[in-house]
Amino acid sequence: MSCAKTFKVVEKPLRMRLEGIKIPLPPTNCWVHPKAGMIPGDSGLIVITMQQLLLSGSDVFSPIYEMHSVDGGNSWSEPKLNDSLGRRSEANGEVGICDFTPAWHEKTGKLLGTGHTVRYLGERLLPAPRTRETAYSVFEPANYVWSPWEIVKMPKESEFFSSGAGCAQRVELPNGDILLPIYFHDGHCPYRSFTVMRCAFDGEKLTYIRNMC
Repeated sequence: MSCAKTFKVVEKPLRMRLEGIKIPLPPTNCWVHPKAGMIPGDSGLIVITMQQLLLSGSDVFSPIYEMHSVDGGNSWSEPKLNDSLGRRSEANGEVGICDFTPAWHEKTGKLLGTGHTVRYLGERLLPAPRTRETAYSVFEPANYVWSPWEIVKMPKESEFFSSGAGCAQRVELPNGDILLPIYFHDGHCPYRSFTVMRCAFDGEKLTYIRNMC
């Protein structure tokens, strides 16, 4: 006679603790676009990116700040500016990036951040029509810095005169390709369109492949 044993698996309930991170700011600014990206493994490393918004302007964002935790979110570093994610001078003013969203890329083992560019004349948006591009950067955990931001080269530049992946939630396919939602317009039509672009990412460069819709 055989004797069969049964086992009951008891799952422990998941417990979450909500805590706020208080970071003082002058009354002229506020923090916006806080996004967290986690690096899997034993390090417990979590990276938050965020920006200051000038309250007296419209969409006037500071360069991107970064803060991180190495103990799973129990304690955090002080926010610091990353020069590689700052503004750059252009003929008609400055260009920076905003709506930045870091997320883990499993195929390459990289923390990839995506967002879009924004152009300023002083501390105001450059008058329309103004170009916009999808921007990206890669986090280097060894020294807690981001690579200098780059833009995704698009086809039919007139059609994608203003296009960007603002605060977008992307999907990684099994082969490592990325599905990234963007909105765009040609600089003339008053209406915006959207699509999902398929991109390749090799750990350093994000490259447009085609539109999915």
